[in-house]
Formats: sequence, structure tokens, C-alpha cells
Amino acid sequence: MVKEYDPEMIDVIFSGFPLSGFAEDSIVEVEYESDRFQIVAGVDGDVSRSRIVARIAKVTVHLMNTSRSNADLTLVMALGSPGSGTADVAPLLIRDRNGASLMATDTCWIHKEPNVSHGAKAGPRDWVFMAVKPTFVEAGV
Repeated sequence: MVKEYDPEMIDVIFSGFPLSGFAEDSIVEVEYESDRFQIVAGVDGDVSRSRIVARIAKVTVHLMNTSRSNADLTLVMALGSPGSGTADVAPLLIRDRNGASLMATDTCWIHKEPNVSHGAKAGPRDWVFMAVKPTFVEAGV
């Protein structure tokens, strides 16, 4: 059986903005900040696990410096100025239409703006987000 992957079937939508103009080798990465459970082992060998309720994921979106989405993200980030409360907190959806994989949350913000460098050719802009209690389904292609 042959399966096909098409990077144009990856959707990343933040605060209603469909992001586009992704970097050369990567679109997006999702990494949980903690394990799903905390383990405690007693001296007699009994083991307990406690579910970690406050699940947070670090999401890195890799754009090209030429991407119009950089301006959209800068606009949303500016909503988070001092005294604005949570105006910059918005939904994030990452969907792989090649199959059925997705990550979604209603509570996400830009945690770190990209480092900026200029050189002989277009380069990446890596935006870091924090996603609170994301729903995650990895279903493959």
C-alpha cells in the first residue's frame, strides 16, 4: 500500500488567520511541556500516578521572512500590550487534511516572537506559542 503526504494539506489557523508562507523544511512543531502523569514510587514498590491536569504545549510555527502571516501575528501579538488583559489570547487549530490528525485549543498566545536575521537569501521566522489544554489527535495519513 502506498500513502501520500502533501504539505499543502497542513492548516495552521491562529486567531482566525490562516497562516501561510512556511519555512523551507518545517511547518509546525508541537511539544508538551510536561508528561501526562506524575509518578510516585513508595519504598515498598507501590506505584501511584497522578494525572497532570494543567496540560500546556509549546507550539513553534516556522514561517519564511517573506510570509504575510508575520504581519498578522505581529498584529495579534500587539493586542497583548500591558494593561490589555488577555486580548491576545486566541484559538489555535493545526489540522492535517492528509489524514485525521489535529491539535486544537481555545486558549493560546504568542509566547516569543521570532529572532530576526537577514542574509543573502530568505530565511525563517520561528514563532513560539503556548497552548493550554489542547485537544490532540494523532491519526496518521
